[in-house]
Amino acid sequence: MGLHLAERSTMRLRWAGVFVLVVLGVATATPAAGRIEEVLFWDDGSAEEFMSYSTHGLAVFFQAPPWARSIVSVQVYLGSSGDPAPFEVSIHGVEAGEPPQPGQVAGVVTSGDWYPENAWLELGFAPLVSIEDEADFPDRKFYAKVRWLELGSPAVGWDTDAPHHDSTLVRLDETWIPLNGVDGMIRAVVSDEQTPVIASSWGRVKALYDGE
Repeated sequence: MGLHLAERSTMRLRWAGVFVLVVLGVATATPAAGRIEEVLFWDDGSAEEFMSYSTHGLAVFFQAPPWARSIVSVQVYLGSSGDPAPFEVSIHGVEAGEPPQPGQVAGVVTSGDWYPENAWLELGFAPLVSIEDEADFPDRKFYAKVRWLELGSPAVGWDTDAPHHDSTLVRLDETWIPLNGVDGMIRAVVSDEQTPVIASSWGRVKALYDGE
């Protein structure tokens, strides 16, 4: 079983004057008429373990469909944490290496210091992140990365059930290391358009995920 594609269906909330998405399963905003959007993911939706390291990163490799022109958002499955702190989500091109390495940063967004526990959180990019540059995104390949900014940032879910896809890297010091037997629970939403979907800033939200 390889990379999954999923249609989007969402719940959108207004919190503290900004738009936030609470992602239940792969819940996300329904695309505008005429726009194609798909969720790319390797995990099966169930977290057997969690990971959090201060100032380190967890990156998941994707290859978007040929029709995709941009990345709308990244979804992250978060576990409980004692003292919430902001974390960073970014999109990277691909550099040569074995395995291929996250390259130049193409887009970045930072969470608030309050977020779901045992739930999916979606952070959107405005403007959308273009993946049409073949030099940075060969064959529309890219990495979606979470970087912990300080102690207390949330743990990110690991799917350890077979099959495994060798798609996840962890950064320790200056080295990216493959995680064998793990699919990081980071997902990417791609679109066929370049028009920004959400122009307002992204805030923070807390919600319980029931696993259904």
